[in-house]
Amino acid sequence: MFFSLLICIKFLFCEDATAIPLLIVMGLGDETKECVNFIKTYRAFNDSETKHSLYELSNKTSASFGAKEWNDLANLIVQKYSNHSSFVVLHGQSQMEYTASYLSFFFQNITKPIVFTTYQYLPSSMYSDFVSNVLGSLRLCSEHATSLNEVVLYIDNNIIRANRAIHLSSRTMDSFVSTNYPVLGTVAGDVALNTNVTLPRPSDETSFNTSTKTSKATDCVVMIWFYPGMQALLFNSLLKNAKGAVVMGFGMGNGPSKDEAVLKAMKEANDKGTIIVDVTQCYNGYVDLGEYQTGNAMRDCGIIPLADITPAAAFTKLTYLLSVMDDQTEIKRIMEHEILCGEFTPIVRTQSSNGKDEL
Repeated sequence: MFFSLLICIKFLFCEDATAIPLLIVMGLGDETKECVNFIKTYRAFNDSETKHSLYELSNKTSASFGAKEWNDLANLIVQKYSNHSSFVVLHGQSQMEYTASYLSFFFQNITKPIVFTTYQYLPSSMYSDFVSNVLGSLRLCSEHATSLNEVVLYIDNNIIRANRAIHLSSRTMDSFVSTNYPVLGTVAGDVALNTNVTLPRPSDETSFNTSTKTSKATDCVVMIWFYPGMQALLFNSLLKNAKGAVVMGFGMGNGPSKDEAVLKAMKEANDKGTIIVDVTQCYNGYVDLGEYQTGNAMRDCGIIPLADITPAAAFTKLTYLLSVMDDQTEIKRIMEHEILCGEFTPIVRTQSSNGKDEL
């Protein structure tokens, strides 16, 4: 009788793991041990708003990450999805926008937040942003476990949609920004979420189903940055074994339209089945291959313009689609025209009084 009573008391008062976030640590390299020990011993990480479970996934540096690490993280969250209210991923700065963006496409229609964060300075530094970023992420999960239904970055008090994030600075604390879409909210004292720009909560019928999801992405997409004097030989080499390519064009996505060799290389790759999409090198703005003659030449080669999507989002969206379907026509349609999780803004054309198209 006495032992039965003890079991009942333990059941009533023990911590319910489903009510707290899972904090996943990955990509910190040699800094992993210091960061993990700090989280375990710093009292502020264990109060009512920041209580969590901790999981060390990888101590590799994030600069060496690829599809394997994305799969490892995605499949871990699938495995733990029903056991936790939300997820915080403490990630190395390098490539964080790629990892987070891939997860945004894999975890479409989720009903709980997945929050990525990082730091500029180690917790031992007097200038450290480590505590504010990690605690802010945990507070965000605590207060909005049911109202934030997407993958986000939390950096320097700002909540940014993962597939809209750009790594702008390697030195400042506001290292990641969103230049083509508003921030989703802030954490400064209170957590303020702008529900006018967040993704809506999915219905029960369309919400994420863990029983049917396994991440199987492969490193099959290349990225090519246009530069003055680019040679067709480089294109041929990079595109030889690629299933997809993201080209980063000048301005509104333009490329070397007068270089017949480069255009021929792109067209031949497209004709052989390589899906080539186009983004801008600019931090702000969009791609429109119908604006100039140079863009028209690329369009004629089968290059797909992707509006205002970020390079990381284009790369990971294409990688994700290639991992879940084989129909190239459908992949091209989705890349250009279908918004899966808020990754781009559609271009709406209207005709001005002089008969020209305006955006």
